[in-house]
Amino acid sequence: MTVASPPRRFDHDAFVHDTDEGYVAALVPLLHGALESGEVAVAVVSSPKASLLAKALGHHAARVEFVSAESWYMHPVGTISAYEARLRETPAGRRTVLIGEVQFGDHPGDWTSWTRYEALLNTALSTYDANVVCPYDRRKLPPGVVEDALRTHPFVVDGAGRHASYAYSEPDLILSSLPATVEVPERAPDFEMPLSRSLRDARRLFSAVTVSAGFDPDRTEELTLAVNEIATNALTHGRGPGLMQLWADPTGLTCVVSDHGAGAEPQVGFQPPPLGSTSGYGLWLSRRIFDRVDTVVEDDGFRVALFASPTGQSARERA
Repeated sequence: MTVASPPRRFDHDAFVHDTDEGYVAALVPLLHGALESGEVAVAVVSSPKASLLAKALGHHAARVEFVSAESWYMHPVGTISAYEARLRETPAGRRTVLIGEVQFGDHPGDWTSWTRYEALLNTALSTYDANVVCPYDRRKLPPGVVEDALRTHPFVVDGAGRHASYAYSEPDLILSSLPATVEVPERAPDFEMPLSRSLRDARRLFSAVTVSAGFDPDRTEELTLAVNEIATNALTHGRGPGLMQLWADPTGLTCVVSDHGAGAEPQVGFQPPPLGSTSGYGLWLSRRIFDRVDTVVEDDGFRVALFASPTGQSARERA
């Protein structure tokens, strides 16, 4: 007789708190319950929060897998990949309970990038048997980020228990409503070039501007690779000539590649294309390599805006 496996269920909860006591009171029972049920318990939290949980768990802390949130939440696309890799390690038939303390950073563009990530997690991890609970500390996070937690998480954990979020929206709706993460300068581009079929001149120009903006050779090489893929997409899928525009200033490099095509769906490029696919890598590479990427469908075509800081980490360093 074949025994059917229990259906997989992915749950994604927001936990808003404003005291350390409330943090411990809500999450320690969650971890205890996971351990008692034979589930895999993981806490991806900051160092101070790890200390709070470990102290409250006592000897049970040794059975919880603690991961540094500071190193886990370095780049949204890389974090999605890390989640998938970690959940694939869970033995068949066991559920994972994971506390994920997103590190939102200090820049409004980063706040939006990580809010976008939280929305995407609902579809990216939908096939896994896991419960991801994301703490939001009101004392440290901007009010808008906390408010968006109710939109990006189907469930909320609070003093009344766990309940459905009244404000939850589907990922595509959230992605289309969020502000841009890349601040394209209002001034005329420092450099502008129509895209030709060979792309050789565009690569040379981009590489030269990147080096002059203070990027090291390795970072320049990977950024040039990503822009080449985006430009190839513009020539392959866009209608009419494509255009590359560049702005450089002390904060970093902004690049906009535009064409007259229909563009891509909002969720494209946050996960790698299916195994064996020969297309779809351009946006995924650019999202992994650049600090921030926006895609915009306009009346006259499609635009990809990319930003990188010379002090930012390379994709290899984030891996």
